[in-house]
Amino acid sequence: MRGNRLARSGDPMKTRSQRRKERRERISRTNRAQREKRRIGRFVARKCMREEDQHMTAIMESYAKRRKAERDAERAAQQEQEGAEAAGKEGAVPPSGQKAGQLARVAAKQPSHRPPLRGAPPRDRKLLRRGQPKVTTRSLY
Repeated sequence: MRGNRLARSGDPMKTRSQRRKERRERISRTNRAQREKRRIGRFVARKCMREEDQHMTAIMESYAKRRKAERDAERAAQQEQEGAEAAGKEGAVPPSGQKAGQLARVAAKQPSHRPPLRGAPPRDRKLLRRGQPKVTTRSLY
């Protein structure tokens, strides 16, 4: 409709985009639009606050983990140092329970909890047949 002298609404020389822009501006000045804008702003602010809290929580957790690792390392170094001082004295027994000059053997840890054999007391390992436990009653054994 650009340049149409018979156009009934507004300036005939305006483009559609100009009309759209003016209409948006007119609507944005209304009370309802301003209320909605504030409402949406509150939603966005709440969302940002939540994300910020999660970020701070993650930062604090990583800091706590790092400090714990540092303290553990300090404690281990301190115990090692005390053990070396105690080993320097003759006849002294280090915290590991070994005499000075002996190497402590580290035993492989066994799993603390094993599932019990089905229907058989755990001390009778002979009752396993073909990979399956023999079903026995406890009253007889």
